[in-house]
Amino acid sequence: MFLFSCKYVSNSPVKRTVDSILEFHPNEKIVIVDSQSDDQTYDKIFVDYNNVEILYNINKHRVPGAFYQVCKRYPEEPYYVNIQDCVLIKKSLQPWIDSSDEFISFMYFHDWVQEKHKEEYQYMERVLSGTKYEGIIPEPSCLGQETFYGCFGPLYIIKNSLMKKIMNSGVLEKMKSTCKLHDELGERLFGLIASYEGYPPEKYNIEGDFKNSEKYSQLLSDNLEYFTKIFLGRQ
Repeated sequence: MFLFSCKYVSNSPVKRTVDSILEFHPNEKIVIVDSQSDDQTYDKIFVDYNNVEILYNINKHRVPGAFYQVCKRYPEEPYYVNIQDCVLIKKSLQPWIDSSDEFISFMYFHDWVQEKHKEEYQYMERVLSGTKYEGIIPEPSCLGQETFYGCFGPLYIIKNSLMKKIMNSGVLEKMKSTCKLHDELGERLFGLIASYEGYPPEKYNIEGDFKNSEKYSQLLSDNLEYFTKIFLGRQ
């Protein structure tokens, strides 16, 4: 199953996103979770698509909320490919879908932990508190000192067994993103959680290091091998 959150806007490439998936994975079910779009009529675009489902009015928590809602609704899928409504697939992802690895990031990035009084640290601490992942945030460090790896996007392939571990921990229900910053911190949280579960993004990924100058240039110029990222400038 492929899934993604969609905040539909006039220049949304969501149809291109769906068509790109079906080009390489024609039999996949695709679930689009609307994220409080002003225009909730874009299901008309997919009236002739048999394997596309749009879920309206169930998600108030943006990107991580979409994944949580889909896993609640479809808990027995063998795998979940979590992307974005502005990502186009350029090549089959089947080798990673078929692998025994339980979590594969599309790309990763290195980062440092913010000081404990800042919202960045406090949000992540609130999400992880009371779950088995409590305490996995590294200690704050000096700016520029790499302390952990995030999951870019977050774009990832996760297998059912690991999804259930994360779901049962309660952490997804607590990941209540209400702004762009929370979505970005979700990239960090998924990276930390994947590392804790034995799948660090820097080792289990498809396209490499987002912050590598060559890879970053390839991302911006649409020269990555497996996907295109379209930047819409939304908040």
